[in-house]
Amino acid sequence: MEFLKKTQLIFIYLGLWLVLWVPFAYADDTILSSSVRKLSMEEAVQIALTNIDDIQQAKGKVTESSANTAYIASEKKELESSSVSVNPGHLPVNTTDFLQQIPEFNQLGEEEQQQILQAIGLQIAINSSINQWIGLQSQMQSSYNQQVKDKQLQTYEAQLRSLVYDNELAELALKKTQQLVIYAVRQQYIQLAALSSQIAYQQNLYAHSSTLASDAQILFRAGRTSKSEWDQVQRQQRIQQSKLDSQVRGYKTQLAQLARELKLDLNTSIEIENITIATPQLTDYEQTVDLSRNYEIQEADAKIKLAKDNLTSLTDPGTELKHYYTVLWSNAVSQRDAIWSRLENRWADQKAKLTALYYQLQDAMDEEQGAVQRAEDANLLYTKGRLSLSELDKARQTQRQAEMSKTDLLYQYLLQAETCKLATYGVIL
Repeated sequence: MEFLKKTQLIFIYLGLWLVLWVPFAYADDTILSSSVRKLSMEEAVQIALTNIDDIQQAKGKVTESSANTAYIASEKKELESSSVSVNPGHLPVNTTDFLQQIPEFNQLGEEEQQQILQAIGLQIAINSSINQWIGLQSQMQSSYNQQVKDKQLQTYEAQLRSLVYDNELAELALKKTQQLVIYAVRQQYIQLAALSSQIAYQQNLYAHSSTLASDAQILFRAGRTSKSEWDQVQRQQRIQQSKLDSQVRGYKTQLAQLARELKLDLNTSIEIENITIATPQLTDYEQTVDLSRNYEIQEADAKIKLAKDNLTSLTDPGTELKHYYTVLWSNAVSQRDAIWSRLENRWADQKAKLTALYYQLQDAMDEEQGAVQRAEDANLLYTKGRLSLSELDKARQTQRQAEMSKTDLLYQYLLQAETCKLATYGVIL
């Protein structure tokens, strides 16, 4: 994608002082009396990586999978070192062995000795035949034992291939979960900062409406305005107060939700730190986003490898199992291609959103600059008596509204930039 020419936005290097005294000004006595913990974005991320359940569960699966793999590997190693040979005993076939059982043989007569020797010879012949049969049976048993051993080794090897695949998936799932947790916490933090800026703006509107209501009351008592006009100004004040209260409640709710997710002490109130937003730029993410490092693609690659390893492990080229593994391998390759295409489309959408926000922000900044200039011109005319106070106030309110519109877009841009940044770490939403 051809990226837009980067434009220097020299008038926007903003330090947005979004300290949470605004919402806490409306907090109840319980909140004010509790201790306050200042929480930076990076600190929130580190706490999340330690405390959030999803990560602990993913780590548990990695540990379990590794232990299972180690167990099967040890069983395979033990079986490999085991002997399949059968070493049975043999019947005696040596005359001396028999004569040792007859201590009085030398005292016997020659005829008796000859009879005994004939009997021993016959037994040796019988024993030799039996020993041959035993040897044959032993060879057959050893061969069978080897076949059983080879079959079990093949089973272990297949189990290990599958377990290695499971291990890789578990590791990838853990890394992906960690990146998603980091992303979610940063999004929450930025959203809280954006809401804090909206509260500050709404507080300004409420203060302005309060001033108008006070002025209207003075004019009404002086007989210079009607009761209906005074009532209308008071209604506007109440509306602004209601909006401010609603935003403060929403802010406190989101802040409490973040504290719960981070498993922080509920008796401690948290306060986010200031966020400094530098000049927005359309970063060339093409240089950093490598789809082959995407976790979905890595999972697909692991599946392809398992199917390929299973296929190459077969020794009989004509088995149905080979056909089955071939189909699995082919399907895995096709699935990877589909995932790759889907990720390309997702990434194009995310970049398009960032580009659109960039131009909207440029327009908002131009509008803000124009509003600032008009407010300055109005102030000059007012000091010369050529413009009324109400007209000057309207110009200033227009300026503040333009500033707030730009600030809102800044936070939207920052949130979308975080989404694009996530893609550089292997996750495309």
